Amino acid sequence: MEEDVLLKKLRWRCRRGMRELDQLFGRYLDHEWSTAPTEEREVFLFLLDCEDDKLWRWFMGYEACPHAHEDFPDRDDVNWQKHTLVSVDEKGKCSFDYRPVHMYTLTDDVSVVPPKPRVY
Repeated sequence: MEEDVLLKKLRWRCRRGMRELDQLFGRYLDHEWSTAPTEEREVFLFLLDCEDDKLWRWFMGYEACPHAHEDFPDRDDVNWQKHTLVSVDEKGKCSFDYRPVHMYTLTDDVSVVPPKPRVY
């Protein structure tokens, strides 16, 4: 019973007024909350207390969350810089393939812009 009351209160707090955030928070509450560890629940409650415009900038990657920590501080372009190719057969089955990103252009009019690390 106590868990039901908590879920109702959280569902009310998840209604932000910004449709995208409403859907994001609501889906998390529906699908993940019941099995989430305590630390994850605490992060979720912290996010509910944040302002919508800040949340949106964090989720879209325009800004780093002040409490964020980088799990991968260095870029791994050798293993991660690739194009993903998806093909769908007649039965609707998807298959994925990859091809490398070429660091040259097909013309001499423009030069290659190499990737660089994000700096916040």
